[in-house]
Amino acid sequence: MPRPRKFDENKVLSEAMDVFWQKGYASTSTEDLEQATQIKRGSLYNAYKDKRTLFFRTLEHYGQQEIENVVTVMTTAKTIQQGYAAVLAHAIRYANQENDHRGCLLCDAASELGAKDKQVADRVNDLFKPMADVFLAHFSLQAENHTEEQINARVDNVMASYMGFRLMCKLGYSKERLHALSQESIALLGL
Repeated sequence: MPRPRKFDENKVLSEAMDVFWQKGYASTSTEDLEQATQIKRGSLYNAYKDKRTLFFRTLEHYGQQEIENVVTVMTTAKTIQQGYAAVLAHAIRYANQENDHRGCLLCDAASELGAKDKQVADRVNDLFKPMADVFLAHFSLQAENHTEEQINARVDNVMASYMGFRLMCKLGYSKERLHALSQESIALLGL
């Protein structure tokens, strides 16, 4: 019978997530993870098998925090436009408060590994799916004269806009420029 873990898993995942977020997957060493989590390599790998497994767990941890929050904000607002505006405004506030301009961990993972690692690409898509489903439901209600392919293209357009927006937050674009872009992104919902 395995020994029970002697650490707070949410805390460890948050600490490991911060390292992957700042350094990227390839540049993160086992020593970086040990230092951030204050857990020795053997214990870390007993709990998570290897760096890749820990990375996937941090993606899931981020998705549960970030994407679930985005979906909640968008679905509880009076309109999807108001909800999406709140999501983008939060991203702008966060980008301007942080000196490291981290952007979105899922976008970072897709950018770094998505083209060469199908499992990462699939997992990122899975984690973004609840957000895409909110947009799908919105566009499906307006679908009088649109095919399923056209509706899916609209969803993809808004998701691409969101991912690009989060990248621009990471790149340190000014608050004014991000605000202007957010207005264009929100306008996509009225197509």
